[in-house]
Order: sequence, then C-alpha cells, then structure tokens
Amino acid sequence: MKVNYYGIHSCEYILNEDKTLIAAPLGVKIQAVQQLGFYKAEDGRWYKELSPDEALFFHSMRNMDVVDFPENTSTNKHDIFNQNDMSPADKKKAYILYVIALFLIFGVGLLSYLLSKNFGIITFPVVASSFIVGIILMIYVNIRYPKNNVRKLFDVINIISEVIMIMFIISFFLLTKSCSGCLW
Repeated sequence: MKVNYYGIHSCEYILNEDKTLIAAPLGVKIQAVQQLGFYKAEDGRWYKELSPDEALFFHSMRNMDVVDFPENTSTNKHDIFNQNDMSPADKKKAYILYVIALFLIFGVGLLSYLLSKNFGIITFPVVASSFIVGIILMIYVNIRYPKNNVRKLFDVINIISEVIMIMFIISFFLLTKSCSGCLW
C-alpha cells in the first residue's frame, strides 16, 4: 500500500510492534522529511510514526490502494485532525443556543414562579416542558459544538440542571404515587 503523506508521495506502510509507521521513498529531500517529523533509521531510510489521529485516518482508508493525507498549505500539518478552534460564526451560534437553553431551563421557571405568586396563574406544564426542551437543547449544543469555550463555562450548569431534572422526575413520581392513594 502506498501513502501520500502531506506532499511526500509513494511512502510505504509498515506495521512495527503495533505502531503505524510510514517510510519515505528513497531520494526524497531531507529537509522535507525533517519538517514533517521523520527520523533517519540505521538502515538509512526515513521513518515516521503516525499520531493516533493520523493512524485512525489511515486505518479507516486501509482498503484503498493509495492513502492520501491531504497537502496542507498552513504551517501546522495537523490542522485537519486537531480542529480546536471553531469559526466565529459557530462560536456565536453555540453561545446563543446556550443562552436560550439556560433561559428555557431557569428563566421560564423563575417567570412562572413570579406569575403564580402575583397573579395565581398555574404554569406547571409550561415550566416542565421548557425545562425538558432546555436540557435537550443543551445536550445538542454539547454534541454539535464539542470544542466550544462556552461549554467549559456551563458544564457546572449542565450538572446542576441535570440534578434538578432528576429531582423533578423523582418528586413527580412520588407525588403521583401519593396522590393516587388519595383518589381511590
């Protein structure tokens, strides 16, 4: 199997002691392989151990005759594997969705409490629904934008809201269990 590794074409795949290695072809420029992290072995060939992300990519393509690691013009060749930064638009979307989720979880409950205290309006179904929708939205944001900075800020709020949801479900079942005995 041949591997094209970031502009170095016709590298060979070698499996050595559960390590995924590639060997640069003979006659390749020394500066090019050194920049990509290849090391020179005793036999005079240049070898590179693939990172875990690169190895996963490689093994997902192992049925191909040629595996192409895309040539990347940026200074960091691992950008396609380590996308730590999201685009500003994605960061903004994640932040807005988190704020909406927090409002659904906590804001609607507070608003409902104020309405019930001041006007006697019972809004329990609205509060329960908004709480559940807020939790689902927060989970969606965590899955859709796993590397966002907002997530790190609101992990504590996630835990608190999930504990509140569990307490709500338990109290709901206990309340229905106790009320069912009163009605019969």
